[in-house]
Amino acid sequence: MKNSNLLIITTMKLKYILILFITISFFACKKKDFNNVISPTFGDNWELNEKRLIEWDYKTKDIKKSQTVNIYLYQSGNNGEEYWEIISENTPNDGKYEWFIDPVITASNSFYIKIANSSTENGIQSNIFWIETTVLPFIFTNPINTSSFTHNETYALTWNFPDSLQNENVELELYKIVNDKPVYNKKIIDITANDGECPWKISVSEKGHYRLKINTLDQQSYGISSRFYIWRPAPPPQILEPNQLSVWDRDLTYDIVWKNTSSWEFVDIYIYKR
Repeated sequence: MKNSNLLIITTMKLKYILILFITISFFACKKKDFNNVISPTFGDNWELNEKRLIEWDYKTKDIKKSQTVNIYLYQSGNNGEEYWEIISENTPNDGKYEWFIDPVITASNSFYIKIANSSTENGIQSNIFWIETTVLPFIFTNPINTSSFTHNETYALTWNFPDSLQNENVELELYKIVNDKPVYNKKIIDITANDGECPWKISVSEKGHYRLKINTLDQQSYGISSRFYIWRPAPPPQILEPNQLSVWDRDLTYDIVWKNTSSWEFVDIYIYKR
């Protein structure tokens, strides 16, 4: 009987210890889930082309020792968490940052903010929030999503705009699509009149999928092009034999020699008479 009572008491102690452990774990997880990011909160709807205030508790233990922090934008996808871009580097750790939401970002309902000393550290993060698309005043008519440009060629970039922007000057920027994300590449035109058309000679170094961004110099009005492609044609083959000094006799066999076709699988060879 005594052993039976001892077993009951021991079982009750284990039960209370288990309940205490679960309770502590629950509140620890609950605190962790909060993550000390004040804004954005879960379900917030932010829009492209607007300014929003990111706020966080800078005294939280994960970052309180840092004078500066990095702010990252992540997107949750089907394949788990996916790094998107750096919103700001070496920002003062004072609990607030005014963020202009660049319209080149693809609108989605699965973003979250992470604030940390580096992308490899846990830091603190926000709950999931939304970034919605918005109507932009500039609309590209060239390029469009079926456009294919060739490097080292000149093309006319064209766009439509409201009458209120007729006297503005604009600049154009190039974004390259990397891992299905637009990444700033360079400014291709520093300043030009907003007359709806501008020539652009494509650099020989550019190849792949891109998007263009046009905006007024005061950064108040924007437009984003559809995705388009820049391709770099293979150089023509260099024929080494025969050449202008070659003299070939009938009924003899000679080697035809060429290079610069390493990416070609098969070739056709023709002979022409002048």
